Formats: sequence, C-alpha cells, structure tokens
Amino acid sequence: GTETETETEREPETKADRISEREERKETEERDNEEQEYGEGERRKKREKKRGSEGKREKSKGKGKERDRERRKERYELRKQKAMWRRYLREKEKKQLEMRIWEQEAASQEVMAQIRTVAEAVQENAFLTRYLLTELWKATPPQRDVELGKEGVKEEREGEGEGE
Repeated sequence: GTETETETEREPETKADRISEREERKETEERDNEEQEYGEGERRKKREKKRGSEGKREKSKGKGKERDRERRKERYELRKQKAMWRRYLREKEKKQLEMRIWEQEAASQEVMAQIRTVAEAVQENAFLTRYLLTELWKATPPQRDVELGKEGVKEEREGEGEGE
C-alpha cells in the first residue's frame, strides 16, 4: 500500500496508545540527540548514570534492555487497562444519567397528567357550582335578596327571566 495507508493503520486508537507512542518518540529523539552530541561510549555512561547502580548491574548481566522493554510493556498494559476502566466507568455513568433523565421525564409526564385531571375537575366543579348557585338564586324569593343586600343577584335573576 501507500504511505498514507500504513500511517492510518498505525494511528493510535486510545489515549494510552498516543501517550506510549509519544514517550517512545521522545526516547528515540533523546537517543538520537545524545548519539550526535557524544560518541557511543559517552551515551552509555550517561544512560547508566540515569538508571543508577541497579541498571548497571542488570546491564552487566545483559538483562537491562530486556528488563526495560518488559517494564515499558507492563506500564503500557497498565495504562491501557486504566483507560479501559475509565471508559467503562464513563459509559456506566452516562447510562445512569440517561436512566435518571428518563425517570424524571416519566415522572413529569405523570405529574402533568395529574394536573390536567385536577384542572378538569376544578373546571367541572366551577361549572356545577355556578349552575347550582343560579338555580338557588332562581328559587330564592326576591325580598330575601333585598334583606341580604344582594341587588346584583336580583338584577341577574330578572335578566334571566326575560330570556326565558
């Protein structure tokens, strides 16, 4: 394939992959820079100084590079596991949030239905109350209205009488 295809195939998928690739690139750049600045011997001395006596001992046994490679691999695996765990927790949290939102929407729908029912009942109650009061006023003798000081009711009753 072409260069672009191989680059896309190697493209890191997770943050951990990107970080490990960045670290590897940094190490390679450091090694290249050191190689240019010093000879091979100087580079080895500097690296061993960085690593400490433990690194020298391992190096003398010929296991240093192998051990380093294993450690890098372990760190990479750990980062990968941590990233997977974080992704899992994020997904879980997202699902919980979606459930809560869904439950709240359902509850608000229920509340709206109850409000509608109550509003209808109140409206019906108001209609019935008005109807009953009208009937009561029609049945009430006129002088009683005057005694109670309800001239407005008397006028309303007279108006209804004209309509019938």
